[in-house]
Order: sequence, then structure tokens, then C-alpha cells
Amino acid sequence: MKYAFGLYFLVLLTGRVDCFSQNPVNPTGIILPSKHISLDAGFNVSLPAHDDLMRTHTLGLGITARAMVPISKRWNIGIRAEFDHRFAKKNYPDSVLKFTNKHSNYSMMSLKPGVQFNFRPRYFAGLGAGMAYVMLQNDSKTGFGFVEEFDGSTQIGYSMEIYAGKKFNYWHGRKNLALSIYWLFFYAERHGESAVGLRSSYLFSR
Repeated sequence: MKYAFGLYFLVLLTGRVDCFSQNPVNPTGIILPSKHISLDAGFNVSLPAHDDLMRTHTLGLGITARAMVPISKRWNIGIRAEFDHRFAKKNYPDSVLKFTNKHSNYSMMSLKPGVQFNFRPRYFAGLGAGMAYVMLQNDSKTGFGFVEEFDGSTQIGYSMEIYAGKKFNYWHGRKNLALSIYWLFFYAERHGESAVGLRSSYLFSR
């Protein structure tokens, strides 16, 4: 009996999924999320854009991954997970540091829901906002605390990004690659730090 019930449930579930896949657009023009989820992942490189970080740190390298769902022909919504590692300068003025002995490379992990507007099949722009966690390499409890405006243990804050880019053909004429420039902002305790960068992503699905 339980096998029959399980089979019935499987058939019912399959039927409902098939129903969504056969009807991706409702009468108001909103696309249902069925099989239209798109995934992309890639790398980014960035430089500090605020004077505090410009004095103490330099190049940042990171990885990024995102899932998106179209809600219309022009608009997508999604969520991005990102990890960045920024390198400290070897020579820096001691006068700008609050905790000189704790100054080192740092990593920032962020999770940002966002929205994207597609101008044309190739061009896009968007923004995202969420939370970020910062960890200093030599002291995991300090975070961004080496910046004078923070209180010395700033690990969690708000993260926001604005970006614009273009898709490129790579495989069988499909737009598999995307390049974008972005501005990244971290905010906590009424103070912010920012960076500008270049992101390269591979589009696994459209």
C-alpha cells in the first residue's frame, strides 16, 4: 500500500512540474520560475576606492556565484554569494592605523539579493544589497577594526553593489561569458569602505 501511495505522489508531483514547464508565462506577462533559473559563476578583481583602504591595502581577488530568475522580459531577480581576499600593502604609514600589529590581508564573504535590468540581449545592469562578514588574516575577531572609524571589532556589516556589463558569444554562438564593472560598498557604524572591480562570469544556463 505504501508503495502505491508513493507512486501516486510521484506521478502527481511530476504532473505539477510538467504543468509549470508547459506554461512559463501567465496572462499578465510575468514569467513563472519553473525551468528558467539561470546560474553563473566566475572571478573578480578589484582595487580599494576609499582613502582608508587605499593607504593600507591593494589588489583584491575573489570568486562569485549567482542564481537568477526572470520576472519579465527585461527584469531578473536573484541572489549572489561572493568571497573576496584583499592583500595588504608591505609599506604603509603607521599614523593611519589604529591597530598596527593587527594589520594584514583580509577576506570578506557576502550574500546579496539583487535585481538586474537587461537593456538588450547583450547589455545589462543591476544592483544588490545584503550582509557581509569580514575576517582579518592575523586576528579573526578584528574584521575591519583596523580602520580608525570602526570600533576595533567590526566583522559584520551591510554590503551593496552596483554593476553594468555585457555578454559575449563563446560556444556555438551562445552568450556564455559576461564581463562587468562594479562598485562594492561595505557599511557599518556610520562608516563605509568601498572598492571598484572587474568581474568575469560563465553563464551555465539562460
